[in-house]
Parts: sequence; C-alpha cells; structure tokens
Amino acid sequence: MGTTLYAKEKENQVQEGCMTSIEEMREAVLIREASESDLPAVLFLYSQLGMDDGTVLSEDDANNIFTRMKSYPDYKLYVAIYGTAIVGSFALLIMDNLGHKGAPSGVVEDIIVHQDWRGKGFGKTIMKEAMSICASKGCYKLALTSNKLRLNAHLFYKTLGFDVHGFSYSVPVALNGISAGLHDEAKNGASS
Repeated sequence: MGTTLYAKEKENQVQEGCMTSIEEMREAVLIREASESDLPAVLFLYSQLGMDDGTVLSEDDANNIFTRMKSYPDYKLYVAIYGTAIVGSFALLIMDNLGHKGAPSGVVEDIIVHQDWRGKGFGKTIMKEAMSICASKGCYKLALTSNKLRLNAHLFYKTLGFDVHGFSYSVPVALNGISAGLHDEAKNGASS
C-alpha cells in the first residue's frame, strides 16, 4: 500500500533528525471523518487486529454499511492521517439519553492504529480527539469495551484516564434475531 511507504519515509526522517520528535509527528496528524474512498485503507487496518480470524468485510459490504451508518444522527467513522497515510481509525457514536438528565454519552469502537505506527502516540492522539468530540457534544462520559486478553490496551486506556467501572457482557445473537441464550431458555421451558 503506497500510503504506508510515505508514512515509513516520515518515520525515517524522524530517526535521521529531519523531524525533531515523535511529538512533532503526532501534532502533524489530521483526524477527519472518513469517506467511502477511505474504506479500503480502514479495512486493511482492521485486518491487522486479528479479530474475526483476520478476515474483513468486502469493499461492497463495507460501502453498504458505511452508507447506513451515515443515516444515523451522530455515528461517524474517523480516520487519522499522517502525510498521505491513514495510520489509524475509530468509530464514534454519540447517543441521546433520557437518564443522566438528558446528557448524551459517547461510545468509541473499532480503535486501530497501523501496526507499523503503534507506540508512537497516534493512539493517544486518536483517543484525545474522540474525548474532545464527546466534550463538545456535552457528553457525560465516553465508554469503550476491550477484550479481556488485551492487557496492553487496558494499560493504555488507563493512562488516558479511563477507569474500569463495571462489567461488560455480550451474548451471541443469531441472524434471525433470537439470542442463543434466550433460544436455549425457550427450548428448556424457562420463563422470565
């Protein structure tokens, strides 16, 4: 991918003293809403996470979902760009609430930094931007979930001020809309 070569050239400039610091690199990152033309690069980043056995959506499926996401009132995909390279991405949903005196809340998902650029502050820049967007929208919190095995990610989130405040639960849901757990209870005659 050509954009990655550009990013690597910039990293070499830092190592050779042409740029003064990693901080200068971080400050040069532009974070903006993603467009359809960004989706191939974002899908490439997702393939680096190792989730879903390293498989990602087809570009057609991603375009369809991206179009649907744009119809939501405040659900956006963002990309972090350094030079001409997309070095990271995240999705941010701002939800209205009836609780918390109507204060909205934010949920950040699918946070990823290109594997060649991890440990250089781009993740911090991405998360600070997500926090800033939430603050500007009056959110009372920004929440995320992280796989319990990703201990380095947990430490990273703690350095940004995130606290473990409870438990996150999930249940697999079949494509027909019946959750596996509820389906099993129904088969066994359990009631709520």
